[in-house]
Amino acid sequence: MTLRNGPTFGQQHIRAALVACVVSLALHAAIIALMSRAQVRVRFFPAIEAVEEWANPVRLVEIIRELAFPPPESPKPPERAEPGAGPAAGQLARAPDESLTEVPPLTADRMKAAAEALQVPAAATEPGLWQLRQEILAIEKPIVADEVAALPRRRIPKIERVSQAPDVVFPVDRRTMEQALAAAGLPGAAGATGRAEVERSVVGGVGDMKGPAEMESETPASEELASLTKAPVPGAREIRPIEKHLKARMSVYASFWEPKHAYFKIEIERIGPETLPVLPKDFVFVQDCSASMSEQKLFFCRQGLTNCLTRLGPEDRFNLIGFRDEAEMCFTNWAENTADNVEKAQAFAMDMKATGNTDIYTAAKKLMESRQTPGRPLIAFLITDGRATAGLRRSTDIIGEFSRANEGRVSVCAMGTSQTANEYLLDLLSYCNRGDAYVETRGRWEIPVSMVKQMLAMSRPVLSEVKFRFPDDSPRETYPTQTSNLYADRPLTIHGRRPKGAKNVVFQAVGRAGDAICDMVFDLSMEKDVTEGDKTIRLNWAKQKIYYLMGQCARKGERALLDQMRETAKTYHIAIPYEKEM
Repeated sequence: MTLRNGPTFGQQHIRAALVACVVSLALHAAIIALMSRAQVRVRFFPAIEAVEEWANPVRLVEIIRELAFPPPESPKPPERAEPGAGPAAGQLARAPDESLTEVPPLTADRMKAAAEALQVPAAATEPGLWQLRQEILAIEKPIVADEVAALPRRRIPKIERVSQAPDVVFPVDRRTMEQALAAAGLPGAAGATGRAEVERSVVGGVGDMKGPAEMESETPASEELASLTKAPVPGAREIRPIEKHLKARMSVYASFWEPKHAYFKIEIERIGPETLPVLPKDFVFVQDCSASMSEQKLFFCRQGLTNCLTRLGPEDRFNLIGFRDEAEMCFTNWAENTADNVEKAQAFAMDMKATGNTDIYTAAKKLMESRQTPGRPLIAFLITDGRATAGLRRSTDIIGEFSRANEGRVSVCAMGTSQTANEYLLDLLSYCNRGDAYVETRGRWEIPVSMVKQMLAMSRPVLSEVKFRFPDDSPRETYPTQTSNLYADRPLTIHGRRPKGAKNVVFQAVGRAGDAICDMVFDLSMEKDVTEGDKTIRLNWAKQKIYYLMGQCARKGERALLDQMRETAKTYHIAIPYEKEM
């Protein structure tokens, strides 16, 4: 039996399928080619002609445009009258009389009459450098009895009027005043401490620090600087310029992701000990003696007070207050730093016992009774656990009431004695009153060392009652608005924000050094002689703003400020501290 050679049954089916595919592809290609040449005539509306070229989109737009209703014809503007037309044209074109336009001749009689008409102002009857008050209202003929007045009326003696005195006297800048004082031989003329001798210098590679006298001799860098360098007349002779005694360092941070603002940190400190000496101060210790302190913690607080009393300056004055339900003072008035007074205060501290409730606001009111001597910084050191159990108990109320009454007069530095201390009360009470806060969390045996450390940090003030002033039109935000004293051992720091592209930061700082009122005017460049900072400057500015809003909320009780705090915290991705306490 032999096998027949040739394709099998399955191979024949494969060939047939291939032939069918080729034929199908050819047929479909022919159909597509015929359809591409075909023309479809569509008539949308009877009033429109058939579309001839279906594939032309321009033609389709033209058809749609023809379907729209034609716009109404706009009225033609009225035709302008020809020149010279109208009944008044002839009158307007008529030339005026030459006698009305011709200049009268200049004659000697006319000049003499004009000269006689001039009035020569009379000279001042009293010589003087300035006539600050030329007009005084005085009652010459009283017609109503003043016995019914709540306060006795003070009569002003009649003052001789000065003829043609100006109604308004404009502010005199400081340089003009010093020159005038020098010319008149009066005290307060520009001397060794005058602004005219403040040299333009770079201190420590930081930046230019110029006095107003030099700034006025040149073109001011900005309108902000010009507005600050012209001080008003009152108290000008009492102001002592101290720019050359200080140096300012500025760090700037700007992010690509924040196109509107740039952030800066300014640190101000004295150049050397011979420039701004340490001021004698009035120091008061405020010790919590309530039962919540416990005898164990109060034992170490007594040791801390004993050590701190020996570290006062030789010219310092001091006092000691112990409080629980009531506050008790060691001395009725400020005590000089003598061995006998220190020994009495140490004995007073050693007699403290942990009993009774905690009334912090009573101690704060007792602190306000301390007399302040101008030129001497008044610093209070509060040692407590911060848990009020008597009197005014709500922390926000204590912060607001004391801050409103104090107004920055007393610098309050607080120290918590345990990790369970009321940090909200201590932190905000210090922030709103020119101070700092610290909480000891390592244990009660560390209390004496921490007390001495905190006291030494505020024991050497060189400038008190510091206030910063920025131009009114300066688009900036700087915090804190109420700064602490300037100390010899640490710089004074402020954080600010300005629009991107700003070239300068201009500000004035005013403080008190003894009996003299000192001021500083700084013009710091944001583009040169600065240190490039990091994002912590931005975050610290946001935290300072939130603290400022918290203080305002405690002082004013405006709950709407919470919305601003939350908006700031959301923008800068930070948490609001003590939000549940407010």
